[in-house]
Amino acid sequence: METRAILVFLAACYVTNGARIIGVFPYQGRSHNIMFEPLMIGLARAGHTIDMISHFPPAKPVPGYNHINLKGSLPTYVNNVTASHARKATTVGYGISRLCGLLSKQLCSLFETPQVQNILNTDVKYDLMVTEVFTTNCFLAVAYKLKIPVVGVGSSVMYSWGYDPFYGEANPSFIPSQFGAFTNEMSFIQRVENTIVHFYSKYLFYSYEKTVSEPVAKKHVPDLPSLNEIYNNMSLLLVNSHYSVHGARPGNPAIVEVAGLHIDETQALSKELDVFLNSSKDGVIYFSMGTMVRSDTFDPEKISAIYESFSELSNYKVLWKGNVEDLPKPLPSNVKVVAWAPQYAVLRHPKVKAFVTHGGLMGTIEAIQAGVPMVGMPFMVDQTFNIMGYVHKGIAVHVNYEDLTKASFSNALREVLLNPKYQSNSKRIARLFKDRPLSPLDEAIFWIEYVIRNGGEPLKSSGRHLNWFQYYLLDVFLFLINIAAIVLAIVYVIVKKTLSAIVGTKSHATSSKKKIS
Repeated sequence: METRAILVFLAACYVTNGARIIGVFPYQGRSHNIMFEPLMIGLARAGHTIDMISHFPPAKPVPGYNHINLKGSLPTYVNNVTASHARKATTVGYGISRLCGLLSKQLCSLFETPQVQNILNTDVKYDLMVTEVFTTNCFLAVAYKLKIPVVGVGSSVMYSWGYDPFYGEANPSFIPSQFGAFTNEMSFIQRVENTIVHFYSKYLFYSYEKTVSEPVAKKHVPDLPSLNEIYNNMSLLLVNSHYSVHGARPGNPAIVEVAGLHIDETQALSKELDVFLNSSKDGVIYFSMGTMVRSDTFDPEKISAIYESFSELSNYKVLWKGNVEDLPKPLPSNVKVVAWAPQYAVLRHPKVKAFVTHGGLMGTIEAIQAGVPMVGMPFMVDQTFNIMGYVHKGIAVHVNYEDLTKASFSNALREVLLNPKYQSNSKRIARLFKDRPLSPLDEAIFWIEYVIRNGGEPLKSSGRHLNWFQYYLLDVFLFLINIAAIVLAIVYVIVKKTLSAIVGTKSHATSSKKKIS
């Protein structure tokens, strides 16, 4: 801890004056904001002046942090998504098209709001913009108009298009798309499917960028170049991933893994929750479907199956995050339902033995840091990808919602609770995940300040001046193949002529002998 504090102090010494930073986060899902808000508040506490545009005001004022509220401009996704609706987003085509198509239109429509217009026309001199790399690049127009560099933040493992500005590799031969259900070890057929999804998702993203995002952006910033040109000039990318969990990937100094940035080590339990958790005999199971999907909208027979499974584990307590007034009654006697819980404080409690989760990255990263194994019941977009990766690591069991029965759910719970390998693997991954020179938040702040001090140029890939066929050495391979073909052709001609000469000589000698005889 002392070493880390010294490193942070030395890094902070490089920044003599606080910078003015604009944060633009137009997506209306709270789960993403769980990462962005701590980052921007952390920058404010580091001495910078922050203007933050989002749908979610902070719970309490923070010095240096000015929130520009978009709440009400779009429908938000907070505890209002039914299980049946969420399941529609499990298919690759629906998930990609919804993200890149519908959300692009929704988010870019925010340009019409006075909040965004005020920023576009401000006289304030900003030093940097921080924004999400997600479904649309239209808000890069803000950075262009203000003439400031951009730092991108990814709240998930980065999408296939996210690495493009940095020439980082998202090689589909061993890096799975989060729109699928594969791990880093894929069969031939899986690699074929993963490659198709990888390029299809990139095609859709850039197609919608041209047809949806760019026209809106150019309407409000008429002299705007192509969004792709601005995107490819991004200075830094902070990604919500870590090699201990998601595998080592070909990197670039401008791509920084900061998974766990949102985790608050000071988070504490209420007296009531602490008493409940400690009252368990064999341990506690924590059940949460995140900030969007409502567990009370599960099919009645599936809720009944979950109730029966929990009832059988009478020596365990169950803390269920949900809407108690909408869940069927009676609840199992060992179940306590709360509308909200300090999730990381719950997960790191020594009595918590398993986490039943939808597979959202924020919550599962908290479970990983706490060393708690999981039962994953994914619903949409990247959740299946997340859970299958954890299954591959031996820290989770997957349960398909469509096939959920009392038997399947009970088996998954007992496997995680009673098979010691899950606890052992979870503790090992937690140790690897936390073994870093700086905390994720401190590292993110350091690199943002680095860009403020030095710009993004020193971090950019030396390969960015190359055409794609040059980057992948196709021109070199073609040249070498042609050289090899020419050499082989020359050898062939020489051998053919030599053999012809030899055969001709022998034929002439034979003919001469016949004449003599």
